[in-house]
Amino acid sequence: MILHPSQQVILSPLREVIGVGQVVEASGVSVELLVIEIREAGALLYLRARPVDGVRFLTAAVSVSDQSGTAYRTLDAGSHGSALHWAGQSVVMPAPPPGSRLHIEILSFGWPRDYPEERRGATVVGPWRFDMPGAVR
Repeated sequence: MILHPSQQVILSPLREVIGVGQVVEASGVSVELLVIEIREAGALLYLRARPVDGVRFLTAAVSVSDQSGTAYRTLDAGSHGSALHWAGQSVVMPAPPPGSRLHIEILSFGWPRDYPEERRGATVVGPWRFDMPGAVR
C-alpha cells in the first residue's frame, strides 16, 4: 500500500512530544501552538486560533525552519472550525534532527486553492511566530 506523505509521518513511531503552549496575536487573530509531536518520519504541529469579526478559514500556511538550515516541507493534516474558533494540524517533513530548535511561522489563514471561489472567506495574513522552548532530543 502506498501512503500519502502526511500518513507516513502520522503512522511512524513516536519519538517525543514537546509541549509548547505559546499564544501569539497578529492581525486581530490569536493563535496558539499547543504541542509538537516528533515522529520518526516528521513532526505534527497542533494549532488553535480565534478569528475576529466572524471571519472563517480552513487552512493555515505554515513555514518551519531551524538553526541548521534544514529544508522542511509542511502539509495540512486536517482542520475544522467556525466563526468562533479554528483547530488544525500541520505535518512537517523530514523529522527534525536531534538538537534542533524549531522556528514556526504561520504565514496566513485562508482557503485551499481547490475550494470553490464563491464559497471562500477572507484570507488573514500574519505572521504568527513561535520558537520551540527546547531542543529536539
